[in-house]
Parts: sequence; structure tokens; C-alpha cells
Amino acid sequence: MRRAEAAMIGYRQAIAGGVTPEELQALYDNVINLLNESDAALSGDALSPSVAFTGSLIILLREGLEIILVLAAIFTFLVKSERQDALKYVHAGWIAALVAGVGTWAVSSYLFTISGATREITEGVTALIAAAILMYVGFWMHRNANAKRWAAYIKSQLEQALDAKTLWTLAIVSFLAVYREIFEIILFYQALWAQVNADAHSAVFYGAGLAIVMLVLTTWVIYKFGMKLPLSTFFNVSAVLLVLLAFIFAGKGIAALQEAGRIASTPIPGPTIDLLGIYPNVQALGLQAVVIILTLVVIFYEKIRPGSA
Repeated sequence: MRRAEAAMIGYRQAIAGGVTPEELQALYDNVINLLNESDAALSGDALSPSVAFTGSLIILLREGLEIILVLAAIFTFLVKSERQDALKYVHAGWIAALVAGVGTWAVSSYLFTISGATREITEGVTALIAAAILMYVGFWMHRNANAKRWAAYIKSQLEQALDAKTLWTLAIVSFLAVYREIFEIILFYQALWAQVNADAHSAVFYGAGLAIVMLVLTTWVIYKFGMKLPLSTFFNVSAVLLVLLAFIFAGKGIAALQEAGRIASTPIPGPTIDLLGIYPNVQALGLQAVVIILTLVVIFYEKIRPGSA
């Protein structure tokens, strides 16, 4: 697959570079031969059922756990403030977010027809959007990793709503907190679904089903024993994982768009590490370098920012 993709990129560059007809024909014949080999060996590159199951499980479990923690923090604050009357507004917010999420999924499924070059473009654009959101959420979680700072953030958001006596603001806070995670889930599952063959689609559902069961159990534990999860550790570890995923998605997004012919590819010496989304060309490595630099800048800023201790 990699040889075929590299040959097709080289063929496009040769057309733009004005090579002789004989040289172009030789490149064309090489591409056709590689495509025939690929067609004989594979029905299409896809994730194995086990990888599809694991990916589906981790996506929903990770994002769902953050939803639970956010809502648990809101509920805990309202109960301790003896404002149980406001709980119905919070419930209205997250239920509306679920409905909006279903609508978003339907629209995205209608707009994204996964086939041929469209599939590569969809994978590339989705991966880059997901990388940007992962970076933002990762930095936000790093900023609020301190338990006191997280509690202060939640308290400030809620007190503003309660002081203003606009309880519908609670519904908005709840809606935005939940919908943001649902939107991420949609992006990640779109990318996952595009890389899974029909015979592995059931593995995606099984992974999601197990994640839902685990989230229900987690919700029960929090409700039963109180919110005693180590927030600081959770936030810091999650921030690292999110930035790592952003690094991988950035490389894979550029690679997919290069395969679709939407972005040029300037090869440089180096290994291809598909697991980490590392591809030896200037464009992909350049964007990943931006991810690393931004991460270092944010970490340095948080170290010197007043009140960061």
C-alpha cells in the first residue's frame, strides 16, 4: 500500500514537473502494476476487528468519562449549595446535547460519502479537525489539572448562573460541556468507521457497547461513593494522551490529503512509523513540529503564569 501511494504521489508530481512522455508512461505503468498487486492481495486497507473493537471502546470510554466527571462536579456543587431545584435545568442541558449529537451524526453521515478519493479527503480533514480539538482540550485539561483550580472553575461558572438567577444558563453550561464531548466522539468514530471493513463493523458496536456498560458502572460508583476520583492525575494523564493523539492525527491527516492529491508531498530521508503517524515528508513532519512547539509553549507559560503553583 505504501509503495503504491508513494508511486501515485510521484506520478502526480511528474505531471506537474513536465517530464518526457516516455518517463511519464514508465511511472504510469509502475502505478498500475502496484495497484494490481494491491487488488490481488487486499480488498482494501482496513483495521482488524480487534483494533476496531479496542479503538471504539477507548474513544467512547475516554470521552464519556469526561462527561461524567463534568456533570458530577456540577451536580455535587448544586447539592452542596442546596439548590436541588436547579438540577432539572442541568438534566435538560445534557439531554438536549444527546439529541443534538444524534442530529450531528445524521448530518455528518449524509455529507460524508466514503469512497475512493472522497474517503481519503474525509479521513484527512476529519483527522486534522480532531487533532485541533485534541490540542485544545489537552491544553485546557492541563491548565485545570490542579484540583483546586478545577473546583474553582466549575464554581465560578455555576455561581454566575445562580447569582444572575438565570437558571437556564445551567442548561447551556451542561449542554456545551456534553455536546463538546459528543462532537469529538462523532469525529473519532467517523475516522474509525472509514478505516473498518464491513465485516468488522460489529466489532465497533461491541466496543461501544462495552464502553457504555463501563460508563454506567462508573456513574453508579460516583453516585454511590461520591466524587473521589483523583482529578489531578486523570487530567494530567489525559492531557498527555490527547496531545499524543493530536500529534498522530496531524501526521495521518496530512498523509491522507497527500494521497488524495490535495496537498503536495516533499519527501525527506527518514523512516515511516505508521503507528505514530510519522511520514518522511516536509508537510507532515512540519505540522507535527508545530504540535510539539505549541505544547512546549503552553507548558512553559503555565510554569511561569502567576498562581500556577
